Amino acid sequence: MRTLSAALALLAAACGDEDESGKLTCAWLLDEGNCWRQTVRAAERCLPAEDEVGTFSPDRSSCSYEDGVRVSFARPFTDRTVGHGELVWDFTVERDGATCVDFVEHGDAGITLTTPGGTLRVEKLLAGMAVVCPDGSRYAGGTELLECAFDTLPGTARYTTSGSAAFSAVGLGDGSGVLGDGGSQIFDCEDASLQAP
Repeated sequence: MRTLSAALALLAAACGDEDESGKLTCAWLLDEGNCWRQTVRAAERCLPAEDEVGTFSPDRSSCSYEDGVRVSFARPFTDRTVGHGELVWDFTVERDGATCVDFVEHGDAGITLTTPGGTLRVEKLLAGMAVVCPDGSRYAGGTELLECAFDTLPGTARYTTSGSAAFSAVGLGDGSGVLGDGGSQIFDCEDASLQAP
């Protein structure tokens, strides 16, 4: 019984001494220096302008912009994937042959984002999320994140229709909580037939 009590006391002490830097908090999310914001921002200088629209290749395995940006999809984007939960986002964005963004969605497990700022993972937890920074540091939070402004939560926004797709990294907001604010568009592509002549 003494061994169990001593073990419980050590466990309680260890839990009480937990390093606060590993907690994903509203303050961390708002910090311009957090690794999510820094990793996404590192890609912004090589992404296409937000008002530009790229053109899908005929088989929709890639999308090209006039300014030299090219998006390559691991699986071609097809109309049957829209609205059926079958589309797994896995793509690379390059400018003039140099990788700007590499994004892989891991089903319900989370995402991996690689930019010139490094490789970062966002993991989905049972009741929360964790961000694993390029330097290996990990910040995790649970249901307390529901108190944070939506525009600061790391993640992605996707828009698809028949013949078009757009993708943004979100969670860069100022804490106003306005959905749609605080994002960085990664690409916006559509079929040539949808573009004005």
